[in-house]
Amino acid sequence: MSDKIRPQHLARKAMLYVRQSSAYQVTHNVESKKLQYAMQDRLRQLGWREIEVIDEDLGRSAAGTQTRTGFERMVAEVCLGRVGAVAAREVSRFARNSREWQQLVEVCRVVDTVLIDQESVYAPRASNDRLLLGLKGSLNEYELDLLRQRSLEARREKAKRGELIVNAPIGIAAVIIALAKVAESRAAQAGRPDWLGFALFTVALSSLVYGLIESNQRSFTDGLVLGCLAAAAVLLAVFVIVERRSAHPMFDLRLLRLPTFSGGSVAAFGLSASIFSVLLYLVLYLQDILGYSALATGARLMVISGGILVTSTVAGRLTSRVPARLLVGPGLIIIGVSLLLMRGLDAGSTWTHLIPGMIVAGVGVGLVNPPLASTAVGVVPPQQAGMASGINSTFRQVGIATGIALLGTLFSNDVKDAVLTRTATVPGLSARGPEIAAAVQSGQIGNVIARLPAPARQVAGTITRAAFTTGLDRILLVAAIIAFVAGVVSLAAIRSRDFARAAPGGQEGPRK
Repeated sequence: MSDKIRPQHLARKAMLYVRQSSAYQVTHNVESKKLQYAMQDRLRQLGWREIEVIDEDLGRSAAGTQTRTGFERMVAEVCLGRVGAVAAREVSRFARNSREWQQLVEVCRVVDTVLIDQESVYAPRASNDRLLLGLKGSLNEYELDLLRQRSLEARREKAKRGELIVNAPIGIAAVIIALAKVAESRAAQAGRPDWLGFALFTVALSSLVYGLIESNQRSFTDGLVLGCLAAAAVLLAVFVIVERRSAHPMFDLRLLRLPTFSGGSVAAFGLSASIFSVLLYLVLYLQDILGYSALATGARLMVISGGILVTSTVAGRLTSRVPARLLVGPGLIIIGVSLLLMRGLDAGSTWTHLIPGMIVAGVGVGLVNPPLASTAVGVVPPQQAGMASGINSTFRQVGIATGIALLGTLFSNDVKDAVLTRTATVPGLSARGPEIAAAVQSGQIGNVIARLPAPARQVAGTITRAAFTTGLDRILLVAAIIAFVAGVVSLAAIRSRDFARAAPGGQEGPRK
């Protein structure tokens, strides 16, 4: 036992700080994590009976650019005089920048708390130890700067070898093909950009999406959320007034008088707000819950991509023979059916449960995509084709933005309720229910489970899988309803005669 450790130190608890700098280290550097937790044995040998492990910062860098709640809580406990020793396997685990390091050392000096690593015990009140700790802090910061310089130099070398321009040839080829094959169209009386309309619509959409996202952490009755939603409604109303009065509007509202254009816009929104918004949560399910790597997850989602590829080829040929509404409307209804087929997941489900729904989803998306593009531009004069295409793309983007936000709010609420309900009855997990729920919501559940005691990990894993699938089951139903509604509306609104009217030269256009 070190002579630096005195009875007043042992009378207070010891805090062991466990940290790894990234999620990759948490997952793969298991031995390092075990060695850090094993420091509890050293603290017991030194005489401490009460030991608190601080491991909330697993997966977070100590470079000072991230908020470390565990480190902040530890410093607060030290300031209150409740801690006799703070320990880590290496003192560099505490901090990599001088400000935080000096803060910790100074606080420990004031309240007489010792610092302990695997090699020694340091008493900050002793001048020699304080000097040694200062040198270690400086070396830690120097090491971090050195690592940064090496990383930057490695990136420069990769750039010299051309390893950072892998996607450049694809982009260059796309530009060349577009310039060679895509005909330019210009409005005869083109005006200036509609900056006011652009600003109003952007702020309105941002306010709407932010309000939906914040409703997850707050509630739909919260003042901030209600304010964002109200602001979005007001700004959209002002946007409509501005566009109606503008000589050169960004969004010619007269296009909405065409049922086919409106139906195509609803279809674009519904497609993105349903299946494409759900894809995010399918990825989270495959990676965070089932534990697949990014590559393995992508390989499994190719079931949808394959269905889209095959069906789009067939649907592209059918557009010249079959009315567009008989492809777009039924395609969205098929997507709704596919989302219902994916439901029924539970804690014991495997990814194969999703295969039937994925295949059907690929068929549905493949039927919708080819005729949907022509629906947007095929009912307007050629000089308005750019605007029509842009509006259709905007409805797609708005659909995926609001879809993810809305589904995310519903998903998070369900997951939180399910986790809190299940952990409340499990000894040792009830106090960590909110932390586990937040980790499931943010996709960091692997890090949290890794920090739990071994006996609790399996129980926590089962609880999180059950909670996640409960939330996923609900949003699959909501997304299916969106797809069904969009399918019915587009089936009723899209009309073949609108295409004929828009044909150039007064000639009848192709039957769609």
